[in-house]
Amino acid sequence: MYNLLNAAFFRLKKNKIFYFIILVSIGMALFFLYSRYADEMRYIEYNLPTSNLKSTDRLFVDNVLVIGFLMSLFTSLFVGTEYSDGVIRNKIIAGHKRMNIYASNFIMSVIVGVIIEVIYLLIIASIGIPMFGGIEIPISEFLFILLDIFMMIVFYAAIFTFISLICSNITTSTVLCLLLLLAMLVVAALQIPGNELLNILPTGQGMQISLLGYKEEANIQLMWLYALGITVIINGIGGYLFNQKELK
Repeated sequence: MYNLLNAAFFRLKKNKIFYFIILVSIGMALFFLYSRYADEMRYIEYNLPTSNLKSTDRLFVDNVLVIGFLMSLFTSLFVGTEYSDGVIRNKIIAGHKRMNIYASNFIMSVIVGVIIEVIYLLIIASIGIPMFGGIEIPISEFLFILLDIFMMIVFYAAIFTFISLICSNITTSTVLCLLLLLAMLVVAALQIPGNELLNILPTGQGMQISLLGYKEEANIQLMWLYALGITVIINGIGGYLFNQKELK
């Protein structure tokens, strides 16, 4: 497993998609900060109470609905390239277990998702808090929200790794990941807030988190457990199918 992860990190250093999604994450953080600043300037210009503005808390969750897109793009292309370049076949020939190959790709997807999220949070914290003040919700609730976000990232990684390793064509897997993400967004958007179906979809969880400060229906204490449980199921099924898959 160590050798597989070491090789994956070596590939990651040269991966243009990885650096692209990092730039997107940085751009999002700066865009949301600028939008918040522009809103505040407009409120001051028209002598409106700034308390009506979104709190700093909101800046920390403004990106959650975009994470899935970035991860679907990275995972499908990163894993798909291993298929197209014959890397996966060579790993198996070299004696690596298929379950370890599956796990290493899942772990890499999680790591990249965590990296882009941490970068976003650090920018928001280092610029947003000095400009607009600290978080207003209880710290325990905020920590649960962060836990939910990172488990949502793990949830996404499980889904996109499953598709990318079961489907050996890079173009097909990328399209399937993006279409599935779009379908999940549509389903989540059509659900009544508080519906349990929202918790079994990463997009549903993201939608609830993104409504921080506007809605109170989201059960942030349980959301991460849904993500954990379904991730275990997806990885179990995916690992089994990949182990049975005939590589061409």
